[in-house]
Amino acid sequence: MLANLMGGMGVNVRSDEVIPDNVSAVMVMANLPPFARPGTKIDCTVVSIGQSKSLQGGYLLPTPLKGGDDKIHGLAQGPISIGGFVAGAGGGGGGAGFASVQKNHTAVGMIPSGVIIEGEPVEHNFLQKGSSLRWLLHKPDFKTASNLQRKINSMVEDNIAIAEDAGSVRVFVRGGDDNQLFLGKKPFESLVDAIAFIDDAVIEADEKAKVVINERTGTVIAGQDIKVRPVVISHGALRITIKEKPEVTPAGLGPGGEPVTTTQADVTAEEGGETTTFEGTTVLEMVESLKQVGFTPRDLIAIFQTLAQYGAIKAEIVMMQ
Repeated sequence: MLANLMGGMGVNVRSDEVIPDNVSAVMVMANLPPFARPGTKIDCTVVSIGQSKSLQGGYLLPTPLKGGDDKIHGLAQGPISIGGFVAGAGGGGGGAGFASVQKNHTAVGMIPSGVIIEGEPVEHNFLQKGSSLRWLLHKPDFKTASNLQRKINSMVEDNIAIAEDAGSVRVFVRGGDDNQLFLGKKPFESLVDAIAFIDDAVIEADEKAKVVINERTGTVIAGQDIKVRPVVISHGALRITIKEKPEVTPAGLGPGGEPVTTTQADVTAEEGGETTTFEGTTVLEMVESLKQVGFTPRDLIAIFQTLAQYGAIKAEIVMMQ
């Protein structure tokens, strides 16, 4: 590969004369966003597919990116950023070994704004005149779709929006004189103005709790109010027990003078015969508790994945690239 590259630059060498210790074959991937135009910059992911163990400090040479239509839509290049590192010290002769330390994955990286969109824009008929528009929900949910339908209808004082299912809401558009468009009783000069008007709608979305995990960097992001149900976890030499217990507030302190019952929890960790007890039932409190006994981000990732499969966390687990 390196010999062919140098040959294209006018340097003729044989492949056996090149020792590419610092060259890696990679795959480059990017998501082409809607309405991208030539000159738009987007991020890309770089993945080593050769024998390279690390992309640390690497630079991606100009790489054309093809889409499913076999057309080139962008050109990627730039310094590669990774979420970890690898370091080591090699010995001298005499069969001395090589000692190294590695943190997170170093064979995968990304280049922020490393792709420049080129070529003709992807064809679409989005702004062609028609009788209706359809809003697709990024997170399909019946309640959110119903809320959006009611909000649009109230904004234009007419029943022009229909929630078709959990993921889409259709809005009917009516044409008028002088190329005007109408959403119900409201006139608009263009379709872009009509869409911008609906985009200003503020609704209550039925959001689901999430725990976002980036295994490559060891990062865990979770809402602080996500609850953890009672469960027993055995991870390596550590055993974790989460127990709930009701606590009753004396009469007179609650609303109307009634006693109030709340739920507290004990998080107990046992390792090597020693037991440590922590208070808390949320994901955030559990993370802080486990860090106190020496858990690494990778341990937390494995535990969260298991808790989600068991149903002990009422949240969606999202794995990032």
